[in-house]
Amino acid sequence: MMAMLTAPVLIAAVLLGSTVGKKQCDVYDTDGFEVIHRLPHTYAAFSSGDVGSELLCSTADLTYYSEEKGEVQYTLHVPGVGGGEKTDVTLDYSKTEFPAVLNLVINNDTANLYTTESLYSDFDTCSVFKLHGENKKCVMWVARGSEDEIPDLCLHQFNCACGPAVPLYIRHICKNTEDSQ
Repeated sequence: MMAMLTAPVLIAAVLLGSTVGKKQCDVYDTDGFEVIHRLPHTYAAFSSGDVGSELLCSTADLTYYSEEKGEVQYTLHVPGVGGGEKTDVTLDYSKTEFPAVLNLVINNDTANLYTTESLYSDFDTCSVFKLHGENKKCVMWVARGSEDEIPDLCLHQFNCACGPAVPLYIRHICKNTEDSQ
């Protein structure tokens, strides 16, 4: 199964990186808290590096939002494509003094605090976040229903900020995953 996934992923990453990555990058100020609030149901569309199949076809749903407390929670649904385990992961975000930067706790593991930065969003279709830490990675999240028609500007901003995009949403694989759930 992994061999079937690898070729399309590599081809897409090379094509996206070579065509979109040559354009000049723009800088956008985005409020990460607002981005998450405005994109409550998403697909993980691209990553900045090979994360294996564990995030392939993953979705996320906003499950908690408190403007007063400065806290939001996504539940990440990992479907277990490629023989992996199907699981749900909680992503608890909290505001920091910088609007684009959020603290992140994964599965209530407060001993391992991460920082994530909102790099771009059109607040309707896509968002690009960078996870800081040992292995810096970017992920583009797209609103469900938009995964097959991602705007060029979203792809451009991802490639400018993060480098070549490795697909996490591959239509023929993910649609089959949805049908089997």
